[in-house]
Amino acid sequence: MKTDQSAGIWAIDPIHSAIRFEAKYLLISKVPGRFTDFEGTLVRDAASVNDRSDAAATVPDLFTPVDHFSNSTIRIAIYANSIDTGNRERDDHLRSPDFFDAKHYPVIGFHSSGVTLENDGFYMVKGLLAIRDIVKEHSFRLQHSGTATDPNGNTKAGFTMETVISRNQFDVGWNQSIGADRWLLADEIRLLADIQLLKLSSNP
Repeated sequence: MKTDQSAGIWAIDPIHSAIRFEAKYLLISKVPGRFTDFEGTLVRDAASVNDRSDAAATVPDLFTPVDHFSNSTIRIAIYANSIDTGNRERDDHLRSPDFFDAKHYPVIGFHSSGVTLENDGFYMVKGLLAIRDIVKEHSFRLQHSGTATDPNGNTKAGFTMETVISRNQFDVGWNQSIGADRWLLADEIRLLADIQLLKLSSNP
């Protein structure tokens, strides 16, 4: 059987990655923001890459997306203090106990429990999301946008993702009434990421 080139340890390249979000303000427009400090790894054990026989693995399947990263383990740490919306007063409020309470809960963490390839070529990632002192199951869809070698000979893999998180479920629900059953901030936050991984090792 051919060696699977995706097996190994991969780490987020922060210089070529971005994690951002959008929140509705007055429920009529989106205010963007980002986190500037984060890290993470993807580990794919070669032993769990493919449980098909050697013969089956050599038969091309024209109807099934090529699977590079199922059975991986993903860990992500986003540092709450790095939140940046372009407004210092607003950012300080977001770091306060009204929202992330970054002093006491500095890390927003995710640890996957399963990564599977779906028929449309996207990966379904399931795991535990921790914000403040609350941990809940969360899932999102991840798209592998390609693998390439950079000018320095490093192997890189690109991914994009998008998910929606409820602020209230994680006790980040500060809000202000603006009358007539309307609120200053929407509960749902849209989180988006463009991630480039650097392959560190072929032997996890």
